[in-house]
Amino acid sequence: MQKAVFTLLVLAMTIVCTAQTTIPTIKGHKLGETLQQFIAESNNVTREEMQKCQAGSPTLKEDKEFAKRCEEFLQTLNTSPVNGTFQCAGSPEGKGYTAEFTRSFIDGANTACFELLGKVTFENDRLVKFDLNFSNHPWEEVLPDIITKFGKPTATHVDAWQNGYGAKFDLRTATWITHEYVVVASERLNLPYSLVMLMGAQITDHKYFEEQQAKNAHGSVLD
Repeated sequence: MQKAVFTLLVLAMTIVCTAQTTIPTIKGHKLGETLQQFIAESNNVTREEMQKCQAGSPTLKEDKEFAKRCEEFLQTLNTSPVNGTFQCAGSPEGKGYTAEFTRSFIDGANTACFELLGKVTFENDRLVKFDLNFSNHPWEEVLPDIITKFGKPTATHVDAWQNGYGAKFDLRTATWITHEYVVVASERLNLPYSLVMLMGAQITDHKYFEEQQAKNAHGSVLD
């Protein structure tokens, strides 16, 4: 599937328009912002957690769950220039937390941000990628929101997949390509745990996307 998606993206890039576009915000965040801007633009819960993590309070150091949530965030924060990826666990909802957040928290996710479910990646002090999960939300529910945010897809694709028992699945992919960013929304199966269909979306800085695709295509003779 990844090879098919890559081929589709290469073809789509040849027809992308030359007009400049405005980079949409994702939960108040935007590609290109610094980690400090990410913290400042986060909701109150996220900002407080990150500040506590940075402060490293002696009482909080004794909290094993807090330590797990901070680990990846601090690894990203303490590099110069800032480079790294850390997990986000989901959004606060009312006075409690969503089931997605609770599950991620109990499972020991290294969590430093709460408004997103997925990961964020920084390179050279800039946010270059959102890798979002939409657990328990089907394609038909999520896709309209993505279209509202990014407009009509540049290209769409369906991959037919069949397991060893003969069950068949159509896994859909949609891409949006501009000079500023690349969005890939796709369905996947929750393998090896189940055949439940999951949906995710990657929003990536265009230059960073091309660099990563070039690295993946080249590979390594030692890997």
